[in-house]
Amino acid sequence: MCELLAVQRRAIQKGEPIAFTIAGQDVMVHPGGIGRGKQARMSIRIEWPGVRIGISYRDTASRQNANFYMNVSGEACVIAGAVESRERAHQVIRALGGEVTDEWVKRIDICVDIADFDMQEWLVPAFVRGHFKSRADDWTLYEGKEGVHGFSLPMRSVLVKVYDKVKETYEKKPELYQLAMKQNRWGGRVPNHAVRIEYEVRGDWLRSHGIRSANVAIKCLPLIVYWLMQYDSRPLFCITDRRVDRENQHQARALVDPRWAQIVATAQTLAGRPIEPPQRPDRSELKLERGSKTMFGFITSLAAQCGIEIRSARDAAEFVIELANRNQISDAYFEASWYKKARKLDTYQEATSFPFGKNAEGGAV
Repeated sequence: MCELLAVQRRAIQKGEPIAFTIAGQDVMVHPGGIGRGKQARMSIRIEWPGVRIGISYRDTASRQNANFYMNVSGEACVIAGAVESRERAHQVIRALGGEVTDEWVKRIDICVDIADFDMQEWLVPAFVRGHFKSRADDWTLYEGKEGVHGFSLPMRSVLVKVYDKVKETYEKKPELYQLAMKQNRWGGRVPNHAVRIEYEVRGDWLRSHGIRSANVAIKCLPLIVYWLMQYDSRPLFCITDRRVDRENQHQARALVDPRWAQIVATAQTLAGRPIEPPQRPDRSELKLERGSKTMFGFITSLAAQCGIEIRSARDAAEFVIELANRNQISDAYFEASWYKKARKLDTYQEATSFPFGKNAEGGAV
């Protein structure tokens, strides 16, 4: 722990995060902490891609004031797995001499991804026509040049979102996330259409259902999915077979659409299966097209300034070597620069060997 504090002091002096390794996990130690207020402030902030940890000391032991905070993003869930990311965070805490005792849940996001599902065939038209039941008082349509491609329904403790996941993934997400979706959610291919049904569930809803800790939430996942998606009694949301008469409060007359019932049955079946870790994305498939074009543009521009002709990738590679020699940039510089970037992106271990856990089926590469 003393070493971690020393790294944080260096980060404060430099004014930027510094790479550090804890329990075999490459992390970035930030100069600042997380949160505000005497009791909510976490003085130490540790991150690696998709995971953020806050740690603080308390003068006296108390179960009322947290001294540990963890956030596992949706991208971490798709790429590394939620359970695996959480266990890795616990290993980091144990390596620092701590032990997670009370792990209260403030929010969980649960989603169902269905490939080869065209929302425009019936789901979006049904919603726009008012063929749905919900406890929400208002809702929002996601609209673009091609029309409506999703919608959301905010409620007091739950936000329901239904949207075109292929569109969202390839318009807003980085390439590694796209690759992970392809491998872990879409069966190794990119479908023309795919829908995501997502529930953002806040802590007060979970507590009202007797779920307070992460362990209980994981064990009760099938039950949580049932509660969120059930359509028999005051559903949070479901698609119906006809327009709901909201003006006269006659929602009960509309029955659930059989196609929505099939989606719910699929989700409940998936929730009842053991949680398996996702496949580690094969980075050899990454094209990094935007970054590559930018890099090649810089190289050809510099070559033109130097009066050197570039007609092939080999010419470009030879020019980079010549430019490094001109500026006396050594191999050690490239190695140190790569090491810094690889640790920040949590790819250093992956470039040398697979890290621990069920994802580590294999040896050095």
